[in-house]
Amino acid sequence: MKSVRRFTIFGIIFLLLALLVMPSQVGRAASCTSNGSGTWTTASIWDNCDSGYPDTGDTATIQSGHVVTLNANPTSTSITVSSGGTLATGGASRDFGGQTVTVNGTFRIDEGGYASNGTFTYGSSSTLEFANTTTYGFADAHVYWPTSSGPVNVTVSGTCTNACLDMNSASRTVSGTFQMSDGVQECGSLTINGTAQINSGGYFDAAPNYGSSSTLKYNSGSTYSRSYEWSATSGAGYPANVQISNSTTLDLGNGGTSTARQMSGSLTIDSGSTLTMNASGNEMTAALTVVGSVTINGTLTLSSSSGGDIYVGGNWTRNSGGTFTANSRAVFFNGSADQTMTSSGGATMAYLIVNKSSGNLVLGNNLTLNATSGNVLSIQGGGIDLNGKTLTLSGSTSSGSSNIQICNGSHTISGGTNSVFLMSTVSNVFTRYVTTSGCGTAGTLTFGSNVTVEISSDNWQYSRFDPGSSLTTINGILKISAGGQVVGNSPTYGSASTLNYNCGGGGNYTIGTEWAAGSSGAGVPQDVLLTTINTRVVFPADSPRTVLGGPEASGHGIRMASNTTLELSSTCSGGTNACNLTVLGDWTNDGGSLSSVTQRRVVFSNTSRQQVIGGTASTTFQRLEINNSNDVLLQHEIEVESVLYMTNGDFDLDAYNLTMKRDATISISSPSTSRMIIADDGKLCKTFHLVTDPNSFLYPIGDNSFDGADGEKNYSPFTLDLPYYDDQYDAYNICAKVTHTRHDHIGSTITTDYIHRYWTLTSSGSGEGTFDGTFQYDGAAYDEDVEAGDVDGDEANMYGAEYYPSTQIWTWYDHVVPASNNFFLDDVTMYSQADYTALPKTPTAATMADMTAADSGGAVRVAWTTGIETDIVGFNVYRGTSPDGEQTLLTASPIGCQYPGLPQGADYEFVDTTAQTGVKYYYWIETVGPNLSKFFGPLDASWFFRIFLPFTR
Repeated sequence: MKSVRRFTIFGIIFLLLALLVMPSQVGRAASCTSNGSGTWTTASIWDNCDSGYPDTGDTATIQSGHVVTLNANPTSTSITVSSGGTLATGGASRDFGGQTVTVNGTFRIDEGGYASNGTFTYGSSSTLEFANTTTYGFADAHVYWPTSSGPVNVTVSGTCTNACLDMNSASRTVSGTFQMSDGVQECGSLTINGTAQINSGGYFDAAPNYGSSSTLKYNSGSTYSRSYEWSATSGAGYPANVQISNSTTLDLGNGGTSTARQMSGSLTIDSGSTLTMNASGNEMTAALTVVGSVTINGTLTLSSSSGGDIYVGGNWTRNSGGTFTANSRAVFFNGSADQTMTSSGGATMAYLIVNKSSGNLVLGNNLTLNATSGNVLSIQGGGIDLNGKTLTLSGSTSSGSSNIQICNGSHTISGGTNSVFLMSTVSNVFTRYVTTSGCGTAGTLTFGSNVTVEISSDNWQYSRFDPGSSLTTINGILKISAGGQVVGNSPTYGSASTLNYNCGGGGNYTIGTEWAAGSSGAGVPQDVLLTTINTRVVFPADSPRTVLGGPEASGHGIRMASNTTLELSSTCSGGTNACNLTVLGDWTNDGGSLSSVTQRRVVFSNTSRQQVIGGTASTTFQRLEINNSNDVLLQHEIEVESVLYMTNGDFDLDAYNLTMKRDATISISSPSTSRMIIADDGKLCKTFHLVTDPNSFLYPIGDNSFDGADGEKNYSPFTLDLPYYDDQYDAYNICAKVTHTRHDHIGSTITTDYIHRYWTLTSSGSGEGTFDGTFQYDGAAYDEDVEAGDVDGDEANMYGAEYYPSTQIWTWYDHVVPASNNFFLDDVTMYSQADYTALPKTPTAATMADMTAADSGGAVRVAWTTGIETDIVGFNVYRGTSPDGEQTLLTASPIGCQYPGLPQGADYEFVDTTAQTGVKYYYWIETVGPNLSKFFGPLDASWFFRIFLPFTR
């Protein structure tokens, strides 16, 4: 046991001795990682370092958020600066001993610092920072900024008496942000493909180079005077995009007010920042050209000096809070595709010049041009799309003018719904001209179909528009509002255009050159519309006018809104047709009125389609002429004061009335089916004045009820003669229409010898009177296959007859005249309505099976039974005291048949409660039918059926 214990003790001692004599592990490589900021040799900022800080053979990683400043030459085998981390040189030159430095964060050169003898590689978020306080001279051979895999970003953050960085013309490229808080000199070989950011105190004293997608960013936070950084329009000093940020004001005119400035990309002005071409003492006389787009969130101010304009090749955007001040300078749009102008709340400019190789300037908001002279709007290439917005030319002086210049071919101002091109003035007479003056090649201007060209002014101080000689075409609406006026030349109107008088205000507007005399060409509108209460449009003296009527679709021609007036009453001394208004379209009156003198006619004349006179209100025409072989269709009641000329074609009244006033006449030669008034539903009415002279009037009416492939029109005039009355009928209105069919109330027993036509006369006026009338019918035999002709049977058996609907009674007059196919009615009572036709005289068909009169409890009961009731509608009961004496009608109205018109009978009774005891009475029953009405003595039993029932109480 003891021997064993000794072995154990000796074994332990041996092992300890062996450990003591084993060689040590000094020199093992460590992966040092920073845990904070500090100097390189400070052990407390490192983890995993055997020597306390990175030493020979170690690797060092500086983590994000940590700044490690070299206070000795690093001896580690490699250094990695993580994104967000910083490795700084400190104030001395550092020899990296050939090791690799990978910078994903920042490598900083401090004042007095330098780096050599290393291999530097920069990652995608890396930055090389110059933080010196005296000028640092960079040389092309400096290893910390290699020509490949160099820093993405470069920052000059120091503050120096002179420039903090001297590039010594070294050729370097920065793909990220090159920003400076102090000067950079000798930088002519520097290329910035990302952003060149000039912070407070920063500047270039030479022009750097810019990549095609680069941005020159002014970020000083105060006024910055443009210098070498933007000094050319090509090569070094020629920026691509320019951005002004951080409440910076860029004085663009500094160092060269007469030198044009240009950028190959876009301009962005951030909120609170300004680009000015009008800094005091530096007002530019040369233009700024932005090849790309302009975005204004801050302020853009053009020069107040001539020439200080801006050219834009892309879009124009002014967002809410942004400000643009034109200072009477022009904005040129010269891109090669559509360019959109968007301005929050609308834009105001002085002059607008559109000179595009193709495409349109598209408005995203309303735009106002307020210059007072010169070419306020010039279109030299491309066009303008109003896009549903309003472009206003508002500038005016005490008595001035301005131009709309059109150069180099045809141009269009187009737009979607609600697009308006407005020319207005405020309290001044002002004229705007469409001109080609100053153009190398003349042009023309067309306003699109959705565009309203409006002219207006305050206080009736005219805003005048001269569209130039053959320069302007209106395809949409030319709207003349209060104070507006067209002078000089006339526009040309497209086929769907409208001339809109919107004057209002209660004053008279005398037609100007917007509506020229003549029947075609410039100044002859397609559609004329009167709108706004109290608009009154007056024709000039001795000058006819024509409105073409737009496309074939209806609705175009003359249209008048409520409380508007078209006045044709200016002097007309030229005689017939010298002052006519010729309408080739339709006439729509929705509450307006027409005023005219006797000499002027409104002529409806179209060679291609039917015209319509309609609307929601009646029109009174002084003289109206129908001269359209395609007919004119009435769609609302109208009146004629003087003459209706039926020159060519028919006037189809449809369901509406045409009233000829007291002194009105109808001028018609050779009336026929192609020259008549179609009154088969609506009526031709005539107002008569019966206290002065006898009246005779021809109603040249006919029907079109069966017009078409299987039918024809029919001319069926009616002539009315009214006798003279001493003291009645100051005004009496008699209307007539004609219906081409068998009258509904001709009894079924009449199967022949009648005409397929009847006239309906209606009358209004106080009192009662009579008339004589002659009715003309078609003498041809009636053909039911084509609904032509009127005569059914033998005219020798026909008599003129009147049907009075109120009593359902027929009255016969004289025989028809077969030789002239007419019938004459003499001394006819004027009813509120009655029908007139020709048919035979026929008895009433009825049989009486039984008749009795008997006492009935103090009254007389008269009873009768019919056998058939064909052609009767009721019964009247009469009473007398002798067989041949006076008869008294007892029934207030006829007792109706139970089976009218049918071959069957029924029982009837009438109780006479007024009969007196002791008196001998005689009773008669009279049948009443559609072919039986008035009786003329002596009574003819063949005309009626009367029962004698003697009865004595």
